[in-house]
Amino acid sequence: MVVVAGPLSSTATLSAVGQVALFSMVAAGIDPLLAVVAILVFASTEGASPPASGSIFVASGLTEAQPEKTFIPLVIYYVVPIFILGVLIALSIVPVPLGG
Repeated sequence: MVVVAGPLSSTATLSAVGQVALFSMVAAGIDPLLAVVAILVFASTEGASPPASGSIFVASGLTEAQPEKTFIPLVIYYVVPIFILGVLIALSIVPVPLGG
């Protein structure tokens, strides 16, 4: 999911693989609500996932930085931790109120 979220917007990512991801996670025994929350967390990485994020290039242009030098730090400090958070949510390690 995170790999698909990189070059696509979150809407396109969820349209392309959201249903398959949900059914796969539920079939693996993950609570459906936690699966949806985890999928939304995974899709949220699109804003800072190189190379398709326009905001990276705009911010780099404003600060006169080289955008290609921001890709690895963004993946290490943003994409990977968000992915880990999604996994921890799906495994019920990070608490999510389920209502009731």
